[in-house]
Amino acid sequence: MTKKSYKKGQDGSSVLALFVFLAATLTTVAAPRAQAAADRHGLGFDIGQVLLMGDFSKDFSDSLGWGFTYSYEASDMFGLLAHFSYSGHSNNDASNSLTVKGFSPDLRVNLAYFDKLVLYANGGFGIFRINETISRVEGDAWTLGLNLGTGFLLELNPHFAFGANLGFHNIFSKTDPKTVTATNPGGFSIGGTYLGMFLNLFYLF
Repeated sequence: MTKKSYKKGQDGSSVLALFVFLAATLTTVAAPRAQAAADRHGLGFDIGQVLLMGDFSKDFSDSLGWGFTYSYEASDMFGLLAHFSYSGHSNNDASNSLTVKGFSPDLRVNLAYFDKLVLYANGGFGIFRINETISRVEGDAWTLGLNLGTGFLLELNPHFAFGANLGFHNIFSKTDPKTVTATNPGGFSIGGTYLGMFLNLFYLF
């Protein structure tokens, strides 16, 4: 079995620091408050770019991703964002492939309102299904991940909203027992980090 190459990947710590700084900055903005519609639901479609970092960036290339989001406004400050996400990746000669499927129920915190525009942050833990193929050898795992994000939503009318979201995802590493052999006793350590930049379109009801 061919071992993974261990060239240096991107470090997610700088991105995490950026999220902390951005959230702290937004909470200090003196913005006019607006009353959100409590008990309102939303169904959204998401599409954008998935930028691989950490271990994922060693063997795979960035790609488009897509998904669906359910939102629930519990109050003018707090709500729920549940993301269903998918992205597929490969390398230049398609000998390596990666599929990331995730479900992330996150807490949403509305930071500031400007008329019909809301700035928010979200965070929580999700469950991910990761399928990897390295040099034609396959591995897969179910694992947990940490999610942190920020974004905005503009309410176009009472039933539609448009926005964008920047999300940082740290998927915890897990070894697939099927990939442990005499020549590769460590097996595949499946996990990594990625940054998702998505456009969102919501139907509100």
